[in-house]
Amino acid sequence: MFSVEVPEVTKYDDVNYLIPFCVEEITVGEGSEAVQQYSARTVLYPHAPSLDDRKLSIATELNKDVGEYVYGYYDAGTQQTFQALLSMDAVPEAIKTAIKSIFPWIQSCLGYYYGKKTEILASEEPELIAWDFAQFDAIKPDVSLSAIMDGMQ
Repeated sequence: MFSVEVPEVTKYDDVNYLIPFCVEEITVGEGSEAVQQYSARTVLYPHAPSLDDRKLSIATELNKDVGEYVYGYYDAGTQQTFQALLSMDAVPEAIKTAIKSIFPWIQSCLGYYYGKKTEILASEEPELIAWDFAQFDAIKPDVSLSAIMDGMQ
């Protein structure tokens, strides 16, 4: 969603409301053609939301995003397999070291998540708190379950 005004909660239909979140000011165009606008994502809410409703809805979206981000690389089954491999004596130390490099990355993602969640729940304008998990792409270890399994053959 893009707008020239800071997005606010709006009535969507007879019952539902749209809550904007991750509102960011952006510049569209260049030079004299540049225009300041706002981008936002939205979530549908089943009645006029209070501040607490907005905070919880936005925090829920943040939670979905961190899950999609981390699980997009290492789903729950993969993480469980890594944990099991770490506990096996027969797994070479080099493989265990590679697996162990994943967990600090996940911790970094979760640390960022909890920081943003705290900001959202403490804010009077939770819609204006933005997040971007893609910043963790650059530090993600180059470790995959398929490569680990191939290395154990």
